Amino acid sequence: MLKKFDHDPKGFLFLCMWVLAWILLPSACSTPIYQIESTGIETVKTLSERTYLGYDWKVAIGDNADYASADYDDSQWQSLTFPINGYPYAIKKSNFFWFRKHFYVSDNLRGESLGYFSGKLPEATELYFNGALIGTSGSMPPDNYYGNSCFTRSFILPDGLINYGGKNVVAMRVYTEKSNGDLKLPFVTNNTDRITTFLIEYTFNTALPNIVTFLALIVASYFFLMYIRNNKERFNLYIGIALVGVAIWSSGLTFEYMPINFTLINKIWYSALFIGECFFVFYFLDFYNIHNHPAVKIVLFSATLISCVTFWMAPDLASTMFLIYNVFYVVLLSPMNIYILVLSIMAWKRGNPYARILFVGVLLVILTAFHDMFYAFFFQEPVMWLTNLGIGLWIFTLYLNAANRFMDTKNKAEELNIELSQQKNAFFRFVPSQFLSLLGKESAIDITLGNSSLKRMSVLFSDIRKFTSLSEELSPDQSFDLLNAYLMMMESPITENQGFVDKYVGDAIMALFAELESDPSDLSGFSSADKAVKAAIGMRRNLLEFNRNQKLKHNFLLNNGVGINTGSLMLGTVGSSHRLDTTVIGDSVNLAARLEKLTQYYRVSIIISHMSFNALTHPEEFDIRELDLVTVKGRNEPCLIYDVFSADPDNLKENKLATMELLSEGIMAYRDKKFREAHGIFKKMREKSPDDILPVLYMKRCLEYVKNPPSEQWNASFRVHY
Repeated sequence: MLKKFDHDPKGFLFLCMWVLAWILLPSACSTPIYQIESTGIETVKTLSERTYLGYDWKVAIGDNADYASADYDDSQWQSLTFPINGYPYAIKKSNFFWFRKHFYVSDNLRGESLGYFSGKLPEATELYFNGALIGTSGSMPPDNYYGNSCFTRSFILPDGLINYGGKNVVAMRVYTEKSNGDLKLPFVTNNTDRITTFLIEYTFNTALPNIVTFLALIVASYFFLMYIRNNKERFNLYIGIALVGVAIWSSGLTFEYMPINFTLINKIWYSALFIGECFFVFYFLDFYNIHNHPAVKIVLFSATLISCVTFWMAPDLASTMFLIYNVFYVVLLSPMNIYILVLSIMAWKRGNPYARILFVGVLLVILTAFHDMFYAFFFQEPVMWLTNLGIGLWIFTLYLNAANRFMDTKNKAEELNIELSQQKNAFFRFVPSQFLSLLGKESAIDITLGNSSLKRMSVLFSDIRKFTSLSEELSPDQSFDLLNAYLMMMESPITENQGFVDKYVGDAIMALFAELESDPSDLSGFSSADKAVKAAIGMRRNLLEFNRNQKLKHNFLLNNGVGINTGSLMLGTVGSSHRLDTTVIGDSVNLAARLEKLTQYYRVSIIISHMSFNALTHPEEFDIRELDLVTVKGRNEPCLIYDVFSADPDNLKENKLATMELLSEGIMAYRDKKFREAHGIFKKMREKSPDDILPVLYMKRCLEYVKNPPSEQWNASFRVHY
């Protein structure tokens, strides 16, 4: 919501004025202070309305047990009108004070349950009614003096003690070490109203500080955890320490029944408050990164320590409280709060996205503190003191700010994850994830130069025939569109058969098929050779469909050849520290590339090596015939090669199936050096399959060897020079 005020400072100032009015006006308009103008002793005539006992209280300095008696003559005591904020105790004369009040109770209230509501009593107080002790607050000497004036007090006036139709006396015995204190306006009412008022007052003035304490500790734990998880963000540590200080300061109510000296308690409270305030400033310095210099922190922390040491050295509680309220509040605490507000404004102007929320929190603390100081200055009692409420709201803004930062960080992390995912997907377009898996790597960042692995795989090479000359007839855009459409059609059969494209080299494709016997998802029982052959057949069939579409667009057809070999090869990374690439090397790879080129010579679509043929676990599923025994460039050992014609046109496929027996007989005669006999067999084969170039090739060789017989060392291998 606060984002809309980024470019609307007038609107934000209006919001601040509205908050100020909301804080100040309820207390000002409700007129909580009752000035008793009666000229006589109050009489409780009815319980349907409260009877306020504010007029003609008597006060005496010193301690005397007779002061509690209902018959004691206090006419010579000084008179006071309650309530009094900041009543000056003459502690140099005595720490004991007595307050007495006379009032009447109507006789027609006999048998009713009367309640006495005293508000918040001074720190250590004994309350007497008609000479009998009916309630206490704190603890009197000789015990350690401890107590708390923030607790709301209310009591039942025992029926047996009430003097109906006559005079009654309430007496308060007070022990204090403070130089001043508040005397609240008591009243007599029915018991239900007493309890209701007590609960309301307790909630506002007693429970709220405890809630602030609990809230501060919870939020502090959160920030400590954030610092542990990321110790670079030191401001989380600072705010955690500051909130612990606030929690200690707000926890004064929990000391009510603990046997700790009250002077010591106050020094602990305010030390925690001052140190907490100092670390609040540290938090803003670090979080906003404004004035964030060690010298600034050293000066602030030194001033805070000097202040704490100074009031710790004070000899008594009165001196301690005087130093805190009249010196250090003015010269240290208030300037720190103003400095925090200035830092927030500076950060807001510099575009810090979180300064608005923190500014509102600081402003709430300052406004509520101003509210309380306003009433305290005029010795007035507001509906409720708001400093704890302001601190609670401030802690909430801190948590809200942390939640916003967390959500922003989460959103940025999600955006980063999406970006990384996109980069990962983009990376795997260049380096297949299967390649990483074969290298034993889980992530691209694990790859380093020289990573390698020896694997047994089937390698598939495919190339478009005469694509260079074909592309000359097209524009560059048309060439790339054509090539990309073709490659997309060729890739799908590869991936469908658990292979992956390792490289696109122009119009050429190199794909790899690994042996995946250990893969539980691979239930087909096919070897890598089976998968490679199936992929090659799928590529040829997809090419037929592709050509049908291209004939309608450009009136030309593409043709390709596929070579497959199975064997051991090395996968690894090559390059330099600045540029890495993945590759496969080995004789198996080179042979697959040579076999692809042989498809043009033999005018077939798919050629596989005898290593791939022997690796087939389901050879009966394919249409395969033996082609030749060749020795390719770069190899000395001859290789038996096979023609896979499952994807050939139907008429050619039928002719090849019909002449397979003649082909076998012809090859056998050829290898036995019976060239004339072999020539005759291939001639018959040619007559039955006129579209097959293979018998023509063998016939030419036979005629050549008839004229020039081979040597004794001839092994029937045909040497290929490409």
